[in-house]
Amino acid sequence: MAPLEDEREFRVRYYRWALEQSRLEVERGFPLLRGMTGPRCRDILEIVERADPRERQRILQTLTKMAHREAREALGEAVSPDETAVFQRMIDLRRAAADRRRRKGGSGLFASLWQKRIPRSTIRNTIQPVLGRAVEVYRDRLYSFEAVIGRWLIVTEVYIEDKDREMWYRHIVRSHADRSQHLIGNISIALWLGVSGQTRWADLRGENVVAAAESLAAVCSRFLEATPHLLPE
Repeated sequence: MAPLEDEREFRVRYYRWALEQSRLEVERGFPLLRGMTGPRCRDILEIVERADPRERQRILQTLTKMAHREAREALGEAVSPDETAVFQRMIDLRRAAADRRRRKGGSGLFASLWQKRIPRSTIRNTIQPVLGRAVEVYRDRLYSFEAVIGRWLIVTEVYIEDKDREMWYRHIVRSHADRSQHLIGNISIALWLGVSGQTRWADLRGENVVAAAESLAAVCSRFLEATPHLLPE
């Protein structure tokens, strides 16, 4: 199968799976999104939770649909005027939330905390059962994990930043035979649900580090368990 056909097949499966994950998040009370402490994910969760319960499913489904343009186009799915209106309203509400946050100013952390190292061992010990052995890629900040599934290599990158007290991650799907051949280059829960361009955890200190590591393990496990059904054979 040609690489472009592989990519199309994966994107379509990934999109349909993401829509199902979106539905489950709403039905189950946002168990994965609640673990996200990055401000953009927090803003979206607060906006959706303030909405009428009957509207929550429509909002998150619309965000997910809009985040998967290539799959929509491959399937010939159009965006309705109602979906466009919902999407624009969410953009406006998110901008308003970001403006309010900026007016408040700062991250709320004390300067004395900025230089303290985030305990890497706490994070690694929590996520290794899901992701496997960590390989340090860059200055004890960027770690890489690899899993082989069929003819594909799933690379998970985890970045930890002490100064900003934050952590983010992404999955990259590559050919196992040719690592330079990417199937898709940037996968994370915030992206598959369409709530943010990056999945990150902020304010990592004290018990928040453990909670963030457990949250990361949960979202990675959700995707990795699905990959055998999403990846082309």
